[in-house]
Amino acid sequence: MDFEHAIRTEFHNFIDKKVYIGTGFSGIVVSSGLQWGHIMDAELMFSSHRSPVVCLHGCAASSQSLATSIGLDILKRGGNAADAAIAIAAALSVTEPFSTGPGGDAFCLFYNGNTGDITGINGSGRSPRAQTLDFLEGRGYSAEAPPPSYDALNITVPGAPACWCDTVRLFGSQKLSLQDVLSGAVELAEVGFPVHEVTAHHWALGVAALRRAGKELGGDLLINGQAPNHGQVFRNPALAHTLKELGERGKTAFYQGRVAQAIVDVIGQNGGVMTLDDLRGHDSEMMTPISVEYKGVRLWEPPPNSQGLAALLMLNILENFPLKALGHNSSDYIHVLVEAIRLGTTDTRHHLSDPDHVSIPLENLLDKDYSCQRAKGINMDRAMEAVEPGLVTGSDTVYFCVIDSQGNACSFVNSIYMSFGTGLVPYDCGFSLQNRGNNFTLRRNHSNCIAGGKRPYHTIMAALLTDSSPKSHKPRLLAALGVMGGFMQPQGHVQVLLNMLEFGMNPQEALDAPRVYVHYDPSDDQVLVHLEDGVDQKVAEELRRRGHHVKWPVTVGFARSLGLALLPLALCSIVANLLLLFPMGQITYIQEGHLAKFIYYFGGLGGGGLLMLVPAVIFITLGKCSCCYNEGLMMCGSVLAAVVGLAGSAYSFIMSGLALLEGPHCFTSLGWKDPFEQQGGKYLLEPESWSECLQPVHIVEWHVTLLCVLLGLAILEFIICLLQLGNGLVNAVCRPCCYKQEYSLNA
Repeated sequence: MDFEHAIRTEFHNFIDKKVYIGTGFSGIVVSSGLQWGHIMDAELMFSSHRSPVVCLHGCAASSQSLATSIGLDILKRGGNAADAAIAIAAALSVTEPFSTGPGGDAFCLFYNGNTGDITGINGSGRSPRAQTLDFLEGRGYSAEAPPPSYDALNITVPGAPACWCDTVRLFGSQKLSLQDVLSGAVELAEVGFPVHEVTAHHWALGVAALRRAGKELGGDLLINGQAPNHGQVFRNPALAHTLKELGERGKTAFYQGRVAQAIVDVIGQNGGVMTLDDLRGHDSEMMTPISVEYKGVRLWEPPPNSQGLAALLMLNILENFPLKALGHNSSDYIHVLVEAIRLGTTDTRHHLSDPDHVSIPLENLLDKDYSCQRAKGINMDRAMEAVEPGLVTGSDTVYFCVIDSQGNACSFVNSIYMSFGTGLVPYDCGFSLQNRGNNFTLRRNHSNCIAGGKRPYHTIMAALLTDSSPKSHKPRLLAALGVMGGFMQPQGHVQVLLNMLEFGMNPQEALDAPRVYVHYDPSDDQVLVHLEDGVDQKVAEELRRRGHHVKWPVTVGFARSLGLALLPLALCSIVANLLLLFPMGQITYIQEGHLAKFIYYFGGLGGGGLLMLVPAVIFITLGKCSCCYNEGLMMCGSVLAAVVGLAGSAYSFIMSGLALLEGPHCFTSLGWKDPFEQQGGKYLLEPESWSECLQPVHIVEWHVTLLCVLLGLAILEFIICLLQLGNGLVNAVCRPCCYKQEYSLNA
């Protein structure tokens, strides 16, 4: 579970003059209808290195500065918000291929600044027509044992390219062609770009995840078979060619011809059943967004098969509680929020599917009376034991948005689902294919059960916020917003909105505030509540008392990674010590009355190895233990573990060095001796003298090699533990004044 889900851009219409406020990597646009409780230069509630960016003629925000710049260039050339959004979408497929690309799906919401109309495009693809439940059961799959996540059977028809084309055609300025809009991304792919640090990190994680699953990412997205490093220039001429063809020939270039054949070929080679007819038959679908009113504003979300419904259900339930009076991120507030999330998510997962295949009672689900009944099930003193769907009649992504000088806004989300999707890259196309079909269920009669030509439950969702004007009046745009991160998305929509509306936060504060993430863990059959660093410890303790399974604080997760890094070092050290026993010379050495001396060296080395093992075990325990929620205790444990690791590695280094200088005990022409004992390690520089040891054969080489390995392992662990000790001490000293900052090794 990754908690760095980004909430993107929003804008601020200030009185008569358009002032656009973006908030850096994440963003919010707010009109004068949204007021926050204190001025911008007041003391911030949550520390941040970013300030809202204020501009006059338009605003764009994405997770990558190069992509954002390409979108702004489109605005400068006369394009509108829709044109710029597609330019950003294409550019992100170049810079972040693990999250997005032509091989995925997309959803778009567009606000027309002239008319106030809000329309959208459902750019999600369908499953292959031949991929029915009977077909999958015939291959041995079931609800309990579905196809693996990265399997080619989870590939649905990519809907993003058609959505790009239709967004420009239906909502674009008509001043720029699709070829013009995509030109920036084409150039970026051809010329290349230096990979950013965070991008390189997630790129490597995605490649590693695929390899753990026995899969290999297509070579178009690697450099010499490896993920690119930070600062390395990455080029993707194959993707440049694909985007150039899309710009020149439109949807036909993707869904027919070279690219389509390459998609079918790679899927077929890996056991999938998609055909050219499946691709040729795809098209986007115009959609009417669904919405609910909340205290004077209206939140607009994509209708099913998108999970936008979940955010609206949560908001309707929360409207029944005095959230402002409860206090931001108090135990009462988070308790109500978590229970509303559970109720809204349960209803959504029960009903959400492809509306072309099942009937979804949207009107009843969004009825205020229904949400009021659901809210009555929330007990302020105790978490609900189990949540059942309510009775009604009748789950890597990029998000970005743009507003232009005419007041148009485009809220856009594009995704290939998991990192790199399936990892399958069609030949010479430069993008990977999504695994969105992983969201289908194989439970017969379930609304989201797999069927041929069906769209799955979709986690991605883009949102718009307007005032709640009567239908006869043009609604005024207040915000374009969205988040990344699978099933976190509706929860993120609701939290950032409440932060501004209920708690008077400005856009940057709303994004920086510690978040809550609720998800079901099937391995433990528990609903887990993740609280970000910054939520008070007493709040976490009180939520546990009420029956919630709390993970807090989220940022301590680095400890487990550190422990896993130290574990092989310690184990290798212990193994190397054991291997010193094998040569016959060591055994004879003990038998001839040198047992005490042998224990001195070997016991010292073995003890050092065991001491090196201690911090690894402690760090892994701290990272996994959900009951270890006392942050001060965890910090002390981390520092003490680092101290033990320093002692163990230093001890092992000293003993290894002494043993190396003395040299091995062996049989010489004068009998069993220590031939190098008085040389002070001089023999290491004179390999020809090693022949003095006649038995065991190669005893000197064996001895020197193992002890050098021990020295190297001791040095490496010493450095890691020293860094962690500094990290822990800085955290202890600076935390009170540097609230919510991370000093972990992975920061």
